[in-house]
Amino acid sequence: MIIKSFIFVGAALAGLVVWDVVLTLREEDARRNIVRIGRLFTKEEREVSEPRGFVFETQTGAKFIYKKTGADEWRCTSYKNAVASTEHIERGLFNKIFESEGNVQSDDSKLAAQYGFDVPAMYRVTIHGPGIVATPERPDPIASVEIGAAVHDKEGSYMRRTGDKRIWFMDSNPHPELDRPAGMHIPPLIDPSMVPMYWLGRAQRVKIIKIEKANDKAFELEVRDKQISPEEMRAGKSPFEWYFKQDGNEKLCEQSAALGFTSLLMRAPYSDIVDVALYNSLGFDKPIAKITLTPQAGEPLEIFVGSVGTPNKKIAVYNVQSQLIFECEPQIAGLLFPKEQMLYTPGQNPWKQINEMMQPK
Repeated sequence: MIIKSFIFVGAALAGLVVWDVVLTLREEDARRNIVRIGRLFTKEEREVSEPRGFVFETQTGAKFIYKKTGADEWRCTSYKNAVASTEHIERGLFNKIFESEGNVQSDDSKLAAQYGFDVPAMYRVTIHGPGIVATPERPDPIASVEIGAAVHDKEGSYMRRTGDKRIWFMDSNPHPELDRPAGMHIPPLIDPSMVPMYWLGRAQRVKIIKIEKANDKAFELEVRDKQISPEEMRAGKSPFEWYFKQDGNEKLCEQSAALGFTSLLMRAPYSDIVDVALYNSLGFDKPIAKITLTPQAGEPLEIFVGSVGTPNKKIAVYNVQSQLIFECEPQIAGLLFPKEQMLYTPGQNPWKQINEMMQPK
């Protein structure tokens, strides 16, 4: 009887040991799943189709639709067909969603809010293939991801696939691309300049700028290469010069003024985009000024400054290439078609202060 008892106890202990081993293995497997480095989407998922559009949504009800309308051009079709930033979309947002790495932090839906999910600050991005352009009523989603809180000094963030309760810590943060200042109604990812970056990329270089003003003589600025020594290059001297041309005559510009003017012109900001239905009421048939940028490659870009103010009493500027009407602050618009003397008179550089204010912080 005693022997049988020992056998029974031994068997029970052996069973407990086996069960303990099973539990330990399960815990180790769970830990490995948590610490395993990976990506939100597999290589096959990432390469199934080229992204041609996406939908950005917030938990507070905002929804913006973006579509790729050219090889290097994106538009926000849900907001006045505004030009969007290819750089921020393709090499920013998409790269952070598809190429960043991380690991699972939790699969407990009760903890979602602690990671920034299912709260007003959460974002959702759904990326689509060609279907969003060809058949928008039946889009073809490639990936959908929800973006929670930023962490680790905002170098990383929490993300999860839409419909999946697993929460990942990823080593990238899409918030800089998607966040908007309080009260801002313009969507995120919009190109902030009246001369879009995709056009400047195609242009390679702007060679000639022509300014035509009402009741005044037209003039041009032309950039020319300048030979400089390696020592001058190391000292920061410019390898080109701007020349002022009018009525067959030319003179060297005051280079600081010419650089200030051209820098502002090529990245001039705007306050908002005006409905194109107002085109005929904004004085573009009798413009204050016409500005033509002739590039090294590609087609020229024409800008008209309207003679009638916008409903918000600002200056209307029409970009023929992008077919957008911009609402521009008067102090900015006035610097886009300067008096000719300002470009070759020493000490004249009214563009300097605004250019400095536009520098990234």
